[in-house]
Amino acid sequence: MKLNYKEAQERFNVAKKNSTKWKSILDECYEYFLPEKDMRNNPGEKTRSLYDSTSVDSLHDYASRMEAQLVPPGRRWMTLEAGSAISEDEEDEVNVKLEEMTETLFEHINSSNFSSQISECFMDLGISTGAIIVDAGDGIQSSLRFRSVPLQEISIARTTSGIVETVFREITIPFSDMERLFPLAFEKMSDDDKSDYRDKPETDITLVEGVIRTNDKVNPYTSVVLYEAKSKLLQSIELVSSPWIVFRESTTAGEAYGRGRAMRCLADTKTLNTVMQYYMESCELLANPIYTAIDDGIINPATIVVKPKSIIPIGMQGSLQALPQAGDPRLNIDLMNRLQDSIRRTMMSKPFGKIDETPVRTATEMTIRNNDLAQTSGSSAGRIQTELLERLIARCVYLLTEAGKIAEFKVNGQEVKIRFTNPSAKLQDEADLMVLNRFLGTIGEMDPAIVQAAVKMEDIPKYVANTLGLSSTLLRTSAEKSEMEQRREQQLAEAQAQEMNKGQL
Repeated sequence: MKLNYKEAQERFNVAKKNSTKWKSILDECYEYFLPEKDMRNNPGEKTRSLYDSTSVDSLHDYASRMEAQLVPPGRRWMTLEAGSAISEDEEDEVNVKLEEMTETLFEHINSSNFSSQISECFMDLGISTGAIIVDAGDGIQSSLRFRSVPLQEISIARTTSGIVETVFREITIPFSDMERLFPLAFEKMSDDDKSDYRDKPETDITLVEGVIRTNDKVNPYTSVVLYEAKSKLLQSIELVSSPWIVFRESTTAGEAYGRGRAMRCLADTKTLNTVMQYYMESCELLANPIYTAIDDGIINPATIVVKPKSIIPIGMQGSLQALPQAGDPRLNIDLMNRLQDSIRRTMMSKPFGKIDETPVRTATEMTIRNNDLAQTSGSSAGRIQTELLERLIARCVYLLTEAGKIAEFKVNGQEVKIRFTNPSAKLQDEADLMVLNRFLGTIGEMDPAIVQAAVKMEDIPKYVANTLGLSSTLLRTSAEKSEMEQRREQQLAEAQAQEMNKGQL
């Protein structure tokens, strides 16, 4: 649906007003967890007020863990399978073709800049909300190109669908880059607008780019570029697929922005920073104590220098001595350790504790800890799967289809569905296999005839293979199974005929 400047401007103002409410708490989270990305200050400026690096290290560990658990680099973390609308007779054949398309899809993903960009998105996700743009690549190495968008630059609107689909970004770029980044918007600019930059092409120009969700069923998205300085809409393009993917780990009802793990442990982080400051000041007093001296006319407090290998003349015994230290800095250590462990636990950094403290753990203990970790992060992983991974794959499939790299199909659960094989999904798969093993162990003591009549034993290998994420190319299709069954029956008939011939002789 085409939009005019007023309509697009109203949508942007609503989203910008919504983002303003979050600015203070987001700036505070960035100050403690990602100070180099704090847009209020010059790079490195805010690090001078940090006395403990637990929060910074934990956020980096969180981003690395999320990438390893959800989208491990260089590995296939999902596969395309036949959807519910595909008949059982066609399912095997369709799965073989989709296996080839999955290989093509990951060739383009792994050859692109996806790994580096998604890691930056997970850093923002740990604080609040991640955002990434998926565009068509140059086709040299990959037909996909990914752009991580800083959280501070975007404004998102509330949504009733549960997924963020209307998003804007204020961007300031040199005018010389506008034709390359926004060719359609550049063509629509009038000569009068371009004349302001003709003599100084390196002068910055501020634009607002974004995608608006509309009610159009055919083209549900509209890409816009606003030039607010001239109150003009330079671009309004109807889209079938949105290049923007905005995702969150946790939200509160009625809010558009996510509440990341950094927000949950912000109070502990601020307390830890203060306690560490006091501890360092106390240690400094112990390392460099305060001295008192009697001003008897011999010692001049203005010129006395206390340093190693120096000789200080004194007028009487005890005229120069250290000020007694009050308090015990070691009392802060236990509190600091407790706060650091709380932050690491919330950020999923070293969830099993420090290895050097308890290097030996039993297999049973690790199983219990892994199950507890899976239950703790299960709900958040489900949201990320819905808001990021499924939309990411659908967008990549759309772009590769447009580029002619794969056949046209829809990832909608009916034609084609997604089965995730990343480490996070395999935790549930392992639980399913444990249930299957218990079931097989239980029925193993029953009458085989009863078991064979009640259980489809011939389908169990396929179920196990699918649960473990085994490639469908290693499984026999229905036609191959029928052929093998016919061959087996033929061999059995030949063997029986030979036995009969021997009996007649």
